[in-house]
Amino acid sequence: MNLISILEKSIKIGVAIGALIAFASILAISYMTIEGSTAIVLYIVWYSSLLTGSAMIVLSYYTLITIHKKISNDENNVAIPTNEGNMQQNPISELLPSNESLIYDIILEHNGEVRQSAIINESKMSKAKVSRILYSLEKKGLIIKMRSGMGNVIKIVRKK
Repeated sequence: MNLISILEKSIKIGVAIGALIAFASILAISYMTIEGSTAIVLYIVWYSSLLTGSAMIVLSYYTLITIHKKISNDENNVAIPTNEGNMQQNPISELLPSNESLIYDIILEHNGEVRQSAIINESKMSKAKVSRILYSLEKKGLIIKMRSGMGNVIKIVRKK
């Protein structure tokens, strides 16, 4: 299970809890027939729980949107060479599952364009596994696969 799926699940739980709190507070206020100072206290509790539930929903969706923007709109979608000539970790790679991250980093090490056979050799994965991972990366819009003779050339999609 990767970081994104864990975050998405926890955010969905936050939305569900927030909705449950808000719904329960609305139900509770509809059955209130108490008058006097006790009613004021209950209204304050009801209002604060409604705000808490609503805030949980808003913050959860904001977090989810932020995560998806980081994945889909990252314009710095290139590896950055350091002084030693090594490549720094790409922000996209950090958000991908380990096998996808490994393949993505191999493509980046080849300046964003590499033959599929080279990926198979460098990753030490089977042809089928590399093919499935490349399909997943292509579906996410991170790479494109182009036919070249008997093989494929894989290119990183550059955001403009």
